[in-house]
Amino acid sequence: MYHVNLKQLKDCMRRAEQGEELTIGFLGGSITQGSSATKYENTYSYRIFAWWVESFPKAEFYYVNGGIGGTTSHYGVSRVVTDVLMYQSDFVVVDFSVNDISNHFFQETYEGVIHKLITWPSKPAVLLLNNIYYDTGMNAQEYHNAVGEWYALPYVSIKDTVYQKMKAGKYTQEKLTVDGLHPNDKGHELIAKEIIDFLEKVKDKKNETEEENILPYPMTTNAYENAKRLTIREISPKLAEFHVDIEEKTGHLDCFKNGWIGKKPGDCAYLEPILHHGKNTRHTVEIKIKKTEMKNVTPFYLISLIVA
Repeated sequence: MYHVNLKQLKDCMRRAEQGEELTIGFLGGSITQGSSATKYENTYSYRIFAWWVESFPKAEFYYVNGGIGGTTSHYGVSRVVTDVLMYQSDFVVVDFSVNDISNHFFQETYEGVIHKLITWPSKPAVLLLNNIYYDTGMNAQEYHNAVGEWYALPYVSIKDTVYQKMKAGKYTQEKLTVDGLHPNDKGHELIAKEIIDFLEKVKDKKNETEEENILPYPMTTNAYENAKRLTIREISPKLAEFHVDIEEKTGHLDCFKNGWIGKKPGDCAYLEPILHHGKNTRHTVEIKIKKTEMKNVTPFYLISLIVA
């Protein structure tokens, strides 16, 4: 059993009890965004926010949801500042367990997210969340929670709790999820309950003091912590077979904006690493659109380049 340091979380709760202003943030994919819930109040994230509001009525809380469907921690580390940290979040739940693949590459990008969070000036309390594919039992928690243990951070595993109850017959898969992955209202409720049960236990002991956690050196090479997205707002590359997307972006969920559109048919709906741990020198990226005989294809859209 690893040691969990709860000083930051207890500090948040004591500040909330004293009536301060706090920002509750969430970073992740479609489940965090609220996919398959009938309304946002039923999402696990908003239920957690509501717990803070109800548990500490003297405080004033702000809700920040940085969930974007289909995104990994590779994309997440490039937007953690703009979507969560720039609001000076005090408590952040992070979940990329079903979008990240279980390998060392995503463990490193995930550590970039975590290290950026815990070293931010607002010093947010960070809670790791492990959602799951209910149909296969797969997630990336082995690699993610190793990072959490390295930094003495708490985590709540849906694989170890709700999923085990489903396997034991307490719930059917159809009772919890519409497609084997995204939780319905009941699924979101149970995810929130696991997190709230943890928070209640911490709240009961919030006045027990803990020493400041001494941060160790990064567990991985941690080359992605300062990753940035380069869009039409930051760079002006030479355009041969692309044109600039001139439509205005309306919010962080409107992610298919500020990019480049291929003039010839093509298709791309994923994040493709093209250089990992390369030399610290100048690199050139050249992207060409290949011809296709397929019909009814969508234009190639390059959202951004991520550099670290």
